[in-house]
Amino acid sequence: MLRYTDVICMQFIRKTTKIKLKILNEGKHYIAIFKPFNTIVVSPDFGFSEPTLLDLARHQFGKNILPVHRLDRATSGCCLFAKTQFGQCALNDLFKKHLVNKIYIAIVEGSPDFKKVSVNKKLKRIINSKAKHHTHQTISSDENGEKSLTNFKLLSTNNNFSLIKANPITGKMHQIRIHLSYLGFPILGDKLYGSKFSYFPNAIALHAYSINFFPPEGGNRNEIIAQPDKYFTSLAKKHSLRQLKLNEFRHI
Repeated sequence: MLRYTDVICMQFIRKTTKIKLKILNEGKHYIAIFKPFNTIVVSPDFGFSEPTLLDLARHQFGKNILPVHRLDRATSGCCLFAKTQFGQCALNDLFKKHLVNKIYIAIVEGSPDFKKVSVNKKLKRIINSKAKHHTHQTISSDENGEKSLTNFKLLSTNNNFSLIKANPITGKMHQIRIHLSYLGFPILGDKLYGSKFSYFPNAIALHAYSINFFPPEGGNRNEIIAQPDKYFTSLAKKHSLRQLKLNEFRHI
């Protein structure tokens, strides 16, 4: 007789084997994977029944895959993992020292009056006691707030919606999302931070476009680029925003 836990396990395996991940780049000690939106990178607790990106990566690329980099569930794009314990330690050290350069692109509501702007605001995490996973950030003047800095650049606008480049210097939870909301231009679909419009279920128009770092193997900095999916690019085209071409964000 099948137990309830056996059924859950079978459903989990079935889901895991159906989804095929795309490798963006890999070395001896790391692997970069395209993360689809509506996917959690690492399980928040042992009771989580959906396959995470880490589960999928381990199923397809080996049980030695280790987490080093996280993206929000609603965000798509480049996500970095380690293939060895040495790689995990080396990459964690790079992130801790802010030696990893990350570029995101977002479609936001409204038309900013800036071409470039930096937001340097402390953040405070708010935890919903009734739903522990539904946490969010708020701008804080508290001395105990976490320092956060993001550089933004306006790439294109049609007065109603705009395409923004974001370069987070620190890596706090929801940092780009709360900073854009603070500026008055929430990310399309990000109802948690003030968006009035929908994007896709469990998704917002925020994409992790590139990551640049010194690989654990040694050598020069390595830049890995994840082209936006068809949903993001079709939305940009629909609103006559700048078309996205390979590598075009390197030099802006």
